[in-house]
Formats: sequence, C-alpha cells, structure tokens
Amino acid sequence: MTDQATISDNNHLGFAELVARGESVYRSDPYRYLFSGYPGYVLMLQAFSDESFHPRKPSGFAGAYVVAGYMADSAVWVNISKDWDAALKEPPAIRYFKAFEYVAEDPEDQGEFRGMSKLNRERKLEALVGVLEKHGHLMRWLDSIITWDAYNSLPDMTRKIFSNPYFFGVAGILLAANYALAELNSDLPVDFVFDEKVGEDRYVLSNWNVARHIMAKYPVIRRVNAISFQDDKITPALQCADLLVWQVRNRYISPPGDKFKTYYDRLRIVPNHGVRWRDAELREALEWIESGIGNE
Repeated sequence: MTDQATISDNNHLGFAELVARGESVYRSDPYRYLFSGYPGYVLMLQAFSDESFHPRKPSGFAGAYVVAGYMADSAVWVNISKDWDAALKEPPAIRYFKAFEYVAEDPEDQGEFRGMSKLNRERKLEALVGVLEKHGHLMRWLDSIITWDAYNSLPDMTRKIFSNPYFFGVAGILLAANYALAELNSDLPVDFVFDEKVGEDRYVLSNWNVARHIMAKYPVIRRVNAISFQDDKITPALQCADLLVWQVRNRYISPPGDKFKTYYDRLRIVPNHGVRWRDAELREALEWIESGIGNE
C-alpha cells in the first residue's frame, strides 16, 4: 500500500517526473502496474456475437450471444498474467492468443498461428489451459447465454426496446456476479473489464447502464466499482476470457463441423456461475422491465 510519505513525495514531483516514474514501474512489473488500480475483484469479459447463424433464418438456427469471463482478486490476476505471458513465450512463441485465429482454416485469418504445425498449436493451447488449471481454485467462471431463437421469441415490443440480445448478455453477467459474490461472502468491490471492440463497446455500455438501472435492488449493483475496456492483444487476462467464451459457446449450441478441440471439462475446475436465458429466465426479465425495478 502507498504510504503517506510516498504521497507527499509525489505531490512535489513534476508531471514529466511522474510519467517517468510510472513508466519505470510499468517496465519492471507491467502486470502488477496494470492491476494496481483495482481495489478488489476484477471480472475480465469477452462478448461473442455468433454471426455464423443469421438471426433472420428459420427457427432451429440457434446461434447465440455469449458473454463469459473470469473473476479473481486483482493480486491473483497479476500471477495469472505472468504465467500466461510465460506460456505465450514458450517456443514457438506467439504474442497473444485469440481463439478465432486458433480455429481458422484460412491462413489469412490464422494470425499468430499461421505456419504453425498442428502439434505445436495443440501444445500451445495445452500450456495456456494449464495456466487456468493452476490458478482455477482462486477464480470464478461467469457466463451468460441467449440464443437467437430465444431472443426472437420475445414480444415484439420488448424487441423494439432491446433491438439486439446485448441487454440479456450483460444482465446475465450481473446476475452471475451476484451469485459469485454471495458465495465468496466478501465486501470487496468488483470492476468489470470488457475487450474493446470498435462499435460493439457502445452496445455493451448502453445496455450495461440499462441493466444496472433495472437491477438496482440486486446487491451486486452496489458492489460495482466501474466498467472499462482494454485491448485483449496486450491483456492476458482478457485472452483467458477469450478462450473461455469460445468453449462456452461451442458446448452450448454444438455448431455442426466445429473443429475446436474442447477443453471445457478441464476448465470446469473453476467454480462456475452461469445464466441460460430460457423461457423461465426471460419471463423473470420481462417482470423486471414491466415492474420498473430500481425506480422505487
């Protein structure tokens, strides 16, 4: 913890000196620097909007909108990030992990995995899954899933208000976080960090604000410190979430011809809290909206 003397010293530093000191700290321990600003739990999240199933196709094309990620104490994330970074650097080294690049068949889409043998690709994924297995007992796995069929079953008026499934993805994650925090029985705040995707971030943020308003009576809302966005290419914790969101999506809808070798059962070492938006859950959500929860 920063002591009063350090604070006093910093007050006398010029801007250039403060920047130089910050850069020095970042270079010496980048992941500790990254998570030093979070006071409690950090939930690192990826959203997956399944475009392989068009929402206007007939019923049965149950593509899904999925939000998934891991929650851990900020100090735990420092250690996970260091181990993940070390696994990335194991030969053959890659700069970051993206599940889309791992499963891509077109070399133009394979990114960091382009030119890598199947054996080396699998070894790399094994090493990364091993990091999650190592730290899993200190993490919580949260996810929220709604299929396009479930979304399209909603009343027309509801779909006019929520023109895409983002609200349900975000609301489900808040519910899952509420369950996880109750289980942990801790008073620590929680920060929500999403991968920054141009265009998608505004949908996440707008539906986040609506969900927080509608769900104001849930304890998790009082525990939320902030929501932010980071680049997953330079944030190992978001790459952990990227691996998870693909596994969750694949396991739930089992798309035909999918070739992503599943590690779902091994990842279940991490305690899980999830929301599946089926009929009962959707009816409850409609009651939130109609009753104006949070307006009292």
